[in-house]
Amino acid sequence: MSASVPLLSSRQSSRSSSNTKHVGGTAWPGICMAVGFSALAAATKATGTRLSSYERIFLRSCFCIVMAPVAGEVPWPPLNSRYRGLLLLRGALGFVAVWSYYESIARVPLATLTLISRLHPLLSTALAGVILGEPVKPRQLIALLAAAFGTAMLVPRTEELLSSAQNSTYGYMCCVSAAFFTAAALLCVRTLSVLDEAPHHAREAFHWGNLCGSLALGLPHGFLWPNRSELLWILATALSMQLAQLALTQVLRNPMVSAAKYFFLTIVLNLGFGIIMGDPWPCVREWLGAAVVVLSMIFSEVPAKPTSAKA
Repeated sequence: MSASVPLLSSRQSSRSSSNTKHVGGTAWPGICMAVGFSALAAATKATGTRLSSYERIFLRSCFCIVMAPVAGEVPWPPLNSRYRGLLLLRGALGFVAVWSYYESIARVPLATLTLISRLHPLLSTALAGVILGEPVKPRQLIALLAAAFGTAMLVPRTEELLSSAQNSTYGYMCCVSAAFFTAAALLCVRTLSVLDEAPHHAREAFHWGNLCGSLALGLPHGFLWPNRSELLWILATALSMQLAQLALTQVLRNPMVSAAKYFFLTIVLNLGFGIIMGDPWPCVREWLGAAVVVLSMIFSEVPAKPTSAKA
């Protein structure tokens, strides 16, 4: 394992110059990723709780695997890859993160769920810096911390947490679990990108990890078939997940910090989705927090003025 760190560091340093010029390189994929994950959260919540998390994850994974040929990909697990162990780890971590997210989504408000689970941009950026040696520029650090401050403004007040019938201790524990396991899964995706692994291998490992994990842990409890409405919403989650995963692998071709801010954008988008689905109307403080997140993204994307040497 120690021998792989210099390899990752050298490959990362060789790309550092090209990764700095990411205006337009990560913006659209990052926005598509945020829209995909936000739509996924809304569709998952709309599916309801009659089906267990295992059943919903299993059916969604089946849809995603069937959709793979539409995107020109082979719908089989990448067992012939040189990095099978890392791909298996990516699939396992992704399943635990998704399961934690599904368990919490019916128990806490959508914006609050997104807020807690989206602590992973800070965690994944820190892990990428320690393990992959990825540098963080001052401008990127300021934007990332500003986005984190904006999300902190979206935290419900204590009395709101206590009075909301949707909230539960178990739900918040699952939110935290989703944050940590998502950060670890993203680090796997970024590492695979640094190692020049095919992006679709990471996506296939994720879908097959979700399918196998949900089947192994959920099958002993029996299987409940969805009704028509639930099936349509699960199909919507599959479409949203496909969009999010396609954009995610594109964004993570750049350093982790370049992708982090777009995960904060999902919090802003979920404010709107949450209102549509019956969550309380955001207060002024929450709207200001959303504005801070958006402005921090704009600040990060606008390149600094070059310093030209005078003759």
